[in-house]
Amino acid sequence: MPQRGGTFAAFLLAMTVMTGTCCAKQRVTSIKIAAFGALTGPVQSFGINSRAALLAAAQRIDRDGGVKLADGSVGHFDISYTDDHCNADDAIAFLKQAAAADTLVAIGPSCSSVAEPLYGTLQHKVDDNNDPGLRIPVFTDGATKANLARLSEWAFRNSPNEGDMYESLWAWVRQQYPGVRTVYTAEESDFAHSHSTLQNIISKKAIASGLQVLGNTGWSINDTAFEAPAKAIGNSHADVVVISAHARTTCGVLTQLAQQNIHPKLLIGLTSASTPETLSLCGPAADGLVIPTSFVANTPERQRQAHEVEAMGGIADLHSMAGWEILFTLQQAIEQSGIVPGPQTVASDRRKLRDTLAHLQTMNGVMGTINRTPQRESLKPFVLVRAEHGAWKVISSSTSAQDVHGQTAGEEHFLIPFEAGGLRLFLRHLPPLHGSTAGTKSVLFVHGATFPSALAAAYPFGGHSWMEDLARAGIDSWALDFMGYGGSDRYPPMSDPAATGAPLLRTEEASRQIEAAMRFIRDKQHMQKLSIIAHSWGTLPSGLLATRHPDLLDRLVLFGPVALRHEHPDDDSANKPAPAWNVTVEAQRKRFYGYVPRGEAPVLAASDMALWGPAYLASDPNSGQRTPPSVRVPYGPLADLDRAWSGHFPYDPSRIRVPVLIIRGEWDDVTTNKDAHWLYESLRNAPVKRDVVISRGTHVMHLEASRFQLYREVQTFVEGADAP
Repeated sequence: MPQRGGTFAAFLLAMTVMTGTCCAKQRVTSIKIAAFGALTGPVQSFGINSRAALLAAAQRIDRDGGVKLADGSVGHFDISYTDDHCNADDAIAFLKQAAAADTLVAIGPSCSSVAEPLYGTLQHKVDDNNDPGLRIPVFTDGATKANLARLSEWAFRNSPNEGDMYESLWAWVRQQYPGVRTVYTAEESDFAHSHSTLQNIISKKAIASGLQVLGNTGWSINDTAFEAPAKAIGNSHADVVVISAHARTTCGVLTQLAQQNIHPKLLIGLTSASTPETLSLCGPAADGLVIPTSFVANTPERQRQAHEVEAMGGIADLHSMAGWEILFTLQQAIEQSGIVPGPQTVASDRRKLRDTLAHLQTMNGVMGTINRTPQRESLKPFVLVRAEHGAWKVISSSTSAQDVHGQTAGEEHFLIPFEAGGLRLFLRHLPPLHGSTAGTKSVLFVHGATFPSALAAAYPFGGHSWMEDLARAGIDSWALDFMGYGGSDRYPPMSDPAATGAPLLRTEEASRQIEAAMRFIRDKQHMQKLSIIAHSWGTLPSGLLATRHPDLLDRLVLFGPVALRHEHPDDDSANKPAPAWNVTVEAQRKRFYGYVPRGEAPVLAASDMALWGPAYLASDPNSGQRTPPSVRVPYGPLADLDRAWSGHFPYDPSRIRVPVLIIRGEWDDVTTNKDAHWLYESLRNAPVKRDVVISRGTHVMHLEASRFQLYREVQTFVEGADAP
């Protein structure tokens, strides 16, 4: 029978309404949620913990005022939780009952082996009248097998992306354990998640990192004796042992390894085993086990969340806290969609909710912003943890490439004050990956008009970023987010969509922001000068800085630079009452692909753009509050471009007295041949100047197939091979 968890939360909501309104009661609308998962059997902890997290999240939402519905009532989540026994037939029968009732949305299941056939009962494609499949949104928290949401447009998942997680893990292994050569794998061979993740992700990523997989042993998730698997592991004499299993059998194997005195150099576990349950089951035997996870209670807020889940009878871990995140996401989606759930409108309410969720490109996660793919999957921040003395200790903050700030392993972040306004500038730093910064070259990346460093120099196109490329070459790499972008503070007028006034962030001020960043870097790194790599509009404030502070600058790279034109003689953009403007992902896609001449093959990988779009929206914490979702950026850079193309250039290139590289793509229509020629000839006092054109590149070549040629040309120039 379903177990009701909404009564206590409803009482809390009623008390909140009564005490908060003094004299009047607000009407409460029930929002029915049908949740399901394994409450019995070998993975019963999945369902128990998820149920607890959902109830704890509902209680938190109620305590904070509930769901604000369009008719003025307060929505309350009425959550039922049903045991599907990790059985597909039971789960499908339950979902059919929920779909026939006035349930708005379903949350579950725990098991990948259930999710796959269950998604098959949903309508595959929305509005396909020939498909009689169920039409109810299903948002999954626990099932982790890769790419399941693609089975139906009614399916949504908040499971971690294990491909990213284990790629990061093996990179960490190669760095921290350079002497390891061999791997032996062990698995729950009859459980879908354990087997699929080991075969399709963990082993393949290990081989790709240069390790040799010696063999494999397996057991059933229902087994209780593990002497044989432990012996097989010992006989392999492998440097690294992978145990792809859940908490109970992971502990069974670890205990046997300890009893047989088998101690490999390193133990790697399955994501699902990164739970406090593992440590409670086998304590010291788990010491040294390393696992990537999308949840660890390592901050006061996450500890509070964990305590609230415990109060509801469960454990906070990567699976259960996915349910917590889902409930807050549903609150946001319901409020945005304008639905008021009720029995008479359930079909249309489900459709509106489904459409809102499908367009949701970010979610608020307990570990940071979660990005959403077009296939309705999550790209979640994660860390690597190691079991030490009964606790999970974070050993690497390697996050998903699509984290809100795009952080890479080993990267540092700084917020530095800018002038007297109290606003702060964001700087990211990636030191040389080998050795110290002493005696090395340093560079500062300066971005363009519409996207910050996380989507440019720091974005891992094809697996690694431009910053990483330079760091691997021994160059100390920094990147600035201008005020109003990415990790930097926002100008106050940017929070008001109706704000009027002068455009924010003109070249003059942007130049001072670059100067502030350079002085911070110079003081921190104890150096005299560093180079600038500037893109597009960013070349204007960078050029101005070069004329004013040659003492700070070693070399200047102008990538796709803006030049003087006389195309808009009546330009008045500088006086338009537009402090900021909104940029959608679709607008960026059209611009990027539109740079390529008609008839030529695309130069920007669709797989990269599928991830870049959600990450772009994540760079603005308020992007999801706009329709359509968009990134708000200062209008000043656009005004500067118009001014430069109407005969008013903000700096005199002849005053630049450091080496300058102009670099552009052959299809760059922002920097035409005429533009580059004017700029090159105007740099008459630069001791070295070069104008490099790269084939099949556009104005955003750092996002495209030609980026590696761009990397090499810039690296050669920065290293000073062509010094006078």
